[in-house]
Amino acid sequence: MAVRGAFFCIVHQTWKNGNGIFNFFATRNRLGKQDRYFRFLQSEAGRENGSGIFLFCKSEQLGKKGSAFSIFAKRNRLRKTGPVFSIFCKEGQAGENATAFSVFYITEQAGEKGNGIFNFLHYRIGGETPQGKADRQDRLFYNATQAGKMGNGGEYNELKPITGGRRMEHLTVGEMTLYWLDGGVTHLDGGAMFGVVPKPLWSRKYPYNEKNQIELRTDPIFFQLYGKNILIESGIGNGKLTDKQKRNYGVTEESQIDRSLSAFGLTREDIDIVLMTHLHFDHACGLTMPDDTNGYVPSFPNAAIYVSETEWDEMRHPNIRSKSTYWKENWEAIQHQVQTFKEEVTIEGKVRMVHTGGHSDGHAIVMAESGGEKWIHMADLLPTHAHRNPLWVMAYDDYPMTSIFQKQKWIEEAIRDNAWFVFYHDAVYRALKWDTDGNMIEKVEREKMPV
Repeated sequence: MAVRGAFFCIVHQTWKNGNGIFNFFATRNRLGKQDRYFRFLQSEAGRENGSGIFLFCKSEQLGKKGSAFSIFAKRNRLRKTGPVFSIFCKEGQAGENATAFSVFYITEQAGEKGNGIFNFLHYRIGGETPQGKADRQDRLFYNATQAGKMGNGGEYNELKPITGGRRMEHLTVGEMTLYWLDGGVTHLDGGAMFGVVPKPLWSRKYPYNEKNQIELRTDPIFFQLYGKNILIESGIGNGKLTDKQKRNYGVTEESQIDRSLSAFGLTREDIDIVLMTHLHFDHACGLTMPDDTNGYVPSFPNAAIYVSETEWDEMRHPNIRSKSTYWKENWEAIQHQVQTFKEEVTIEGKVRMVHTGGHSDGHAIVMAESGGEKWIHMADLLPTHAHRNPLWVMAYDDYPMTSIFQKQKWIEEAIRDNAWFVFYHDAVYRALKWDTDGNMIEKVEREKMPV
């Protein structure tokens, strides 16, 4: 038993401690011995607690913490901290400690909270790249592909972007945080957007300009899940629309996706998944971008693009009505990335896409549950908060009766579940909740600030 500078090891793993409390030596089939301060366990024995200090486990088991600190050991498993500190080590990654914080990271999992203050280091292939750190106020950290958790309360927050002094709008639902990127803005005729609803009614719900146009954002929703960077929708794109198209569709701003992603330390190449509710031009133009040969290349070359099978078929074979919104410039370059589904698909075991039809024959919605909370993106079945009434459907809808029935079903279910409604187009609200009487009870407003 060493008095100070203790050291102990298990096969394939090594920890080090300078607290002067213990010393632990192990062989493949024997895990040490005990004195009056603690106990060690033999490889075939069950885990056991010492005198309130710590627990050890054999090489293929996960340990548990004692009252002062803990050492955890299992290959490819997440290590956690005790109330004072822990040291973690894995091949290819290093962990260090001080008396009040921990540094930790595992390839496929995010670190969890220490004693309220921690730093977060990530070893990328080719070298060490510190990707974020935290202090008592922020307690946030991030890297290009994975997210940590907050200390001092344990709330989840993957990223904290800084965009030239403008705070990016976001919504935290359980352990997921949704961010709205800058995808551009359009202005479409209010009459077309509200169909048969008279202007004296809809104009009390949503602002319009002197041309009778309403502002419609095209802002992709970004979040991280299990180390994957995910987008819902792709924005209006950049450099793809002619002057005539910009005028007809009221496009006053094109996408600034690169700038938005750079706030997280990401690029387009870091996007792993794109969820497309449908492929109308105002949702799909951002999927491709012009190259130097007057052609188009994928905007997110490493991403799997999910869309319903029905929508993908019509995108490539539009009819006399839909050919004005399904453009080959938006699908030819990305066809090798597309993954289709018939009625429903679950992404990363958490996010559901459900085929609804209505707005288009292949239209789908997106929803998820996290930490006992829910959110739903009804896309163009519910393009803005002003379309809450199931009967208020757009003249753009190919199958308006389907839209009505699907709206009624999913809005009622989401309200019953106290879910957040999140929007791609709404120029007033990013997200909101309604009660059963149709009253808005929570909201995330869009900040109309100069960039």
